[in-house]
Amino acid sequence: MSGPRILLVVLVAAAALLWMALAGPRDADLDRGLKETEQAFAAVDEQLAALDPDYQTLRAQNLALGLRDAHDQIVTHLAELRSRRLDIASDASLERRLRLPRLRDLVAESDELLALALGLRRECAALLGLRRASQPLVADARRRRDLLAQKQPRDDEERHRIEALASTLGDLEQRLATAEQQIRRNLDQGIAMGQGVLRDLQTLIDQQRQAGAEP
Repeated sequence: MSGPRILLVVLVAAAALLWMALAGPRDADLDRGLKETEQAFAAVDEQLAALDPDYQTLRAQNLALGLRDAHDQIVTHLAELRSRRLDIASDASLERRLRLPRLRDLVAESDELLALALGLRRECAALLGLRRASQPLVADARRRRDLLAQKQPRDDEERHRIEALASTLGDLEQRLATAEQQIRRNLDQGIAMGQGVLRDLQTLIDQQRQAGAEP
């Protein structure tokens, strides 16, 4: 479901519920269910709004890593819950005693969406944080690698040392990509892996400096 269509569903549902509240007889259980569902939906909306800046930045950098599917699933399901809420509230054939339980079923589903949104927010923050921390280190290490490659080795030992440092950088860049993927599979493990790569990148830069790579 596209963004404009989702917005249209939300607006139509809100207008219909307002009309029902003004025109229909009072139903305390219905009012309670509508309030509880609105609060549950608002909590999901809040998390989606909070994660949006990081999410949009990742998308712009082509680093979504499957995040788009997860994000769209949450947004689409939330719109469907709002539509079902309207159906329950407006269904004249539904017994009044069943309305509150049905609406509370929507609250339970919304709580599941909230957990997904919270997880997605943490993933986006972790991915973006790792990328922002690693980019300057990788750029520095590549600069120093290129400087060492231009250096005339004094002997075979120094040549092997320069080659080993270049190989280490390649390995670390691969580990960095793996850490980003792991964040999507297991957030805590991915974060820990990323922190390890950042430490090793800094160690590599120190070793490059000791080998004579000064920009």
